[in-house]
Amino acid sequence: MQGRGILSLFALGVVLVVLGGCLTVGNWRSFERGLVATRLLVQMRKETPLSPGQGLGEELWIEGPHPTIRARLYGPQRLKERGSIILAPGLHHLSIEEPRLVLFARQLARLGYRVLTPELKELREYRVSALGVTEHQAATQYFSTAEKKVGLIGTSFAGALAIVAAQAPKTASRLRYVASIGGPIELERTLRYLLTDRAIRPGGTTSERRAHPYGTLVLAVHYLEHFNLKADTPLVREWLFAKLKEDENRAKELSARLQTQEAKRLFGGAEQEEYAELRKRLLDIVSQDSEELQRLSPASVLPAIDVPVLLLHGFRDDVVPREETEWGIFLLEKHGSQGEGLVTPLIDHVQLEEDISLLDTYRLLQVMSEML
Repeated sequence: MQGRGILSLFALGVVLVVLGGCLTVGNWRSFERGLVATRLLVQMRKETPLSPGQGLGEELWIEGPHPTIRARLYGPQRLKERGSIILAPGLHHLSIEEPRLVLFARQLARLGYRVLTPELKELREYRVSALGVTEHQAATQYFSTAEKKVGLIGTSFAGALAIVAAQAPKTASRLRYVASIGGPIELERTLRYLLTDRAIRPGGTTSERRAHPYGTLVLAVHYLEHFNLKADTPLVREWLFAKLKEDENRAKELSARLQTQEAKRLFGGAEQEEYAELRKRLLDIVSQDSEELQRLSPASVLPAIDVPVLLLHGFRDDVVPREETEWGIFLLEKHGSQGEGLVTPLIDHVQLEEDISLLDTYRLLQVMSEML
């Protein structure tokens, strides 16, 4: 069954690129990109996931904002180079060693692309800040020239920071496009979804949908200094990281050592799932941080970006809701900006789903071909 599915997928890709070639006579580049997108999607569906630490690219260091940026490089082997892509990781403690990111980088390299994965220091520590914007910009300057532009792809919250980074003329002049996979368009709206299970669509209607508890824990790390935890602060930070790493035994051990009433009330139950009181407190803190969140949101800069903006989102995403890309599409159309977006059932937050349909695959291949 899997073999027939892959053959069907490849056949669909051939149809896509042939149609693309007919619609743009003589545009071999468009035809080639569609074919490469098909090969990439076939690889993504059939390849075995990697284990942590497996298949890593060459480690290197990039001069830029303090501190210097650690990165990994994946290069095409025995193939003519097709181009260069920067692939930035989202909120995850493994960062550029996260197995799904490593596998995607290797798959792109196998198709002939040079791929740079820069470590975004604060995202690795589950924090979103302006440092991530300058790190994207430094990576772009390092990996490109005025004559040899690159594609910039940010996954999850890195997608938002990549788009904000692209507003700078110096950065935009080095980019072929900027892309966000499963990223927010307005940070405050996204954070409120994580804390209320309520997503807002363009036009103002709402959708009630359970957010992943992961989001509440990430926000607690980001805003930990806003809580009056006194001597328990380092212990709670360690507890949060244990929960995010799904190390429940360590989380229980740390929970039992909490001393202040505030820490016990908000973080005391390693079995706790709803985090109702914590969510309520975080909502107040998010409201106070509204101005900074706006500065880091693509919604405020989309009209000013001079490169194509590509948005891709999973229909069932429960970390960043799909409505964020719907907002991005709305704003691109409203301002007549370059770019396009797609919400698809073929991916969840940042990885491919198992089920597949020909029409959804066709649409996904169209967007993927623009990223190559």
